[in-house]
Amino acid sequence: MKKTVCVIAVVVAGAAVVACSSDRRPSVTARGHDAGLPPSPCRGIDPWKGAARRRCMALVLRWAPVQSVRLTTRLPARVQATCKQARRESRIPLLCPPLIPRGGVVADRGLYGFEGPPLPDRAGDFYLLTFNNGDNPGHIHWIVGAGRGHTVQSNLFDPRRWDVPGHTRLLGERRYGPSTITFYRFPPYPSGGPLGGHDVALTKVGGTTYFATLHGHTHHDADAAMLLAMLLTAGVPR
Repeated sequence: MKKTVCVIAVVVAGAAVVACSSDRRPSVTARGHDAGLPPSPCRGIDPWKGAARRRCMALVLRWAPVQSVRLTTRLPARVQATCKQARRESRIPLLCPPLIPRGGVVADRGLYGFEGPPLPDRAGDFYLLTFNNGDNPGHIHWIVGAGRGHTVQSNLFDPRRWDVPGHTRLLGERRYGPSTITFYRFPPYPSGGPLGGHDVALTKVGGTTYFATLHGHTHHDADAAMLLAMLLTAGVPR
């Protein structure tokens, strides 16, 4: 696994600890892009709290029961700070993940943060949040993000952007409640870019592709649950 992340103002960086807003607010997609998102009692609520958290957790666990790792809706300060910074830097609205692995985030600010698209990509309709990069005892590397149009394909799947050539493999797709999720396997690091050694879960809603992944090949249940939680939050309240 990659031990460091590029620390640049608009590419993976740490930030001062500032909590994400807890108010109901527009999130990843504008109202015109909400078609296809599942009905949700926590649409636009960030972070999940109160009755909405209980109802949405019940939905996620009914659609995607998780046994491989423990997940939580209590976001550590470093996750909240990264979301705060990413909202300032991202060129598209950014969703702070409402459901993440337990265990916290390592203190090294070079091992977590926000990535936008490479500088030649002037459209910038892509972002990635990565935490616990590398091998950190007691912590698991996990990534979430989204992109519009073909940006997920070009930023994650193009082997010309990797340090070492390799190939991804389609593992298949599965229905989770109202959503169909597709899984891909990336080659071991140092190939595969930021997803080297990961299986990634993706789903497309309207013109936006969302993705989530924990390092390794045995966490599809958690990948799916985290992705479903993102879909339940994405969009604006109706």
